[in-house]
Amino acid sequence: MTTLTKPTAETKANLSAHALADIFPLMEGEEFDALMQDIKDNWLREPITIYEDKILDGRNRYRAVVKAGLQYKLKEENFRHYTGTDPLGLVVSANLHRRHLTESQRALIAARIVTTKLGDNQFNKPGITNKQAAAMLGVSQAIVKDVEAKATPEIKEKVLKGELRLGAAKEVIKKPKEEQVGELEKIKAEKQKEKDEKAKQKTGATKGGTGTKASASKANQAMKDVDDFCKKWKAFDNNQRRAFVNIFKDELAALLDAIQQQEAMIGAAA
Repeated sequence: MTTLTKPTAETKANLSAHALADIFPLMEGEEFDALMQDIKDNWLREPITIYEDKILDGRNRYRAVVKAGLQYKLKEENFRHYTGTDPLGLVVSANLHRRHLTESQRALIAARIVTTKLGDNQFNKPGITNKQAAAMLGVSQAIVKDVEAKATPEIKEKVLKGELRLGAAKEVIKKPKEEQVGELEKIKAEKQKEKDEKAKQKTGATKGGTGTKASASKANQAMKDVDDFCKKWKAFDNNQRRAFVNIFKDELAALLDAIQQQEAMIGAAA
């Protein structure tokens, strides 16, 4: 057994999680990285809870400490021993308070509460039913019963990790267990196809939007250039204006003719 009254370097780095704690999924990816960074910056905000010489609450914090190589900083005050009579209640309360779990995840966790065992002893209190476990996690009893009884381990694992929603899981578990993995792959392929199609549409919209923005930008720049020239023209003296007109007299004459013809057509139409 690991004694934590005076933690040693060895015990600090080799604590294991209690089976009750493992009812809930571990933090992974960006969520875990953010926790580790917070611990590097601010250290442990609350102690790690020990029960039966294992981590009852604080697995992710402990993992983050070890991965960051900071276990040498662990002291007695960073641990507390659970002395209550409802370790399951503590685990459920602590995780529901902190974690952003989907309904699908909570349903599977409720099912695991009913079935998780340590040796010959069930962790849940005598008499706990699917209905009671469902109430603890705020989910439907029927869903808990169906997922636990009908789903393959692969389906349960994906639900627990948040990779598969109950809506899709309920359709998958209608199939015989030997067909569920194939059905899951089919759903995965369909979702990937939808994702690819949306990406193509988005790319096309972006290209179209880019062209429109470019045209608008050019028009705006042209008007700005005209405004700038008008300011310069007003600043010219008579000699400068004559010189400009003399240089561009042919182009100006053609433009004046075009303007007069346009005005004549508009007047005739009116």
